[in-house]
Amino acid sequence: MHSERPRLVALAYRMLGSVAEAEDVVQDVLLRFGQLDATTVRNPAALLTTMVTRKAIHALERARVRRQHYDGPWLPEPMAAAGFAEVDPATISSAFLLLLEALSPRERAAFLLARVFDYSHDEIAAALGIEVASSRQLLHRAQAHVDARKPRFPARPEDHARLVANFGAAIATGDVEGLQRLLAADAAATADHGGKASAARRPVTGRDHVARLLLGLARKGAAVGGRLEPIALAGEPGLLMIVGSILIGAMTVRSDGREIVGVDIVRNPDKLARLAREHGLQVSAPFVPHPNPARSR
Repeated sequence: MHSERPRLVALAYRMLGSVAEAEDVVQDVLLRFGQLDATTVRNPAALLTTMVTRKAIHALERARVRRQHYDGPWLPEPMAAAGFAEVDPATISSAFLLLLEALSPRERAAFLLARVFDYSHDEIAAALGIEVASSRQLLHRAQAHVDARKPRFPARPEDHARLVANFGAAIATGDVEGLQRLLAADAAATADHGGKASAARRPVTGRDHVARLLLGLARKGAAVGGRLEPIALAGEPGLLMIVGSILIGAMTVRSDGREIVGVDIVRNPDKLARLAREHGLQVSAPFVPHPNPARSR
């Protein structure tokens, strides 16, 4: 059943937004599956999907309790697309995962099974261990939440890629006006630092504020030999923030095809570790703020 592993990890990642947690879920399920009597399993792929979904629901419930104490904004762990060639990039992108954050764990599972895996209500009910009527209600609520938050005019991949390329070039060259033209008036920049990296402690909003933040980061990086490198993150164009051989951040953007509406920057070294290893890089040691003498007196 190892041939099913990439698909199952992609499912669990969509549920949890963490590659490490997704792999833990799948590993545990595969071990349990291996202990079953194979002659009693009529559809191994379906059973594995059910097992992973149910375990991921419980894992997400626990994770959300932990996230209540997370230091600063939370963003999904950035993931390179290697090993997920058959997975629709749109369903593992950071933008998609953030869209799903409005859903309860069961709503999220129902939505993914229906919209990504084309499960029927009967199949969703069986996978979640609920009545068919409850499956319909879950999916209806989930779809309403997603519809309320998704862009009215989704970006075409080629338009989004062009915006990201121009965005990276504007930052790299310090082109203030060029960067401002790319950003929506109400654009927001969010940094996930987890209390372990130096970053804006809360989202920065507004075209001018976001542009100043990004160009300020670029200037600081350039002063120590930093650079931006294009990369495909979960199948979408993104940027790695690198100083020497150290990965200090991974950046993705959200757009409507005409303007950039959101910039998401993962700075938490724990969330960058896997990505760094895949690209022969290191991550910086966790940032420890200096105590404020005035406050310690």
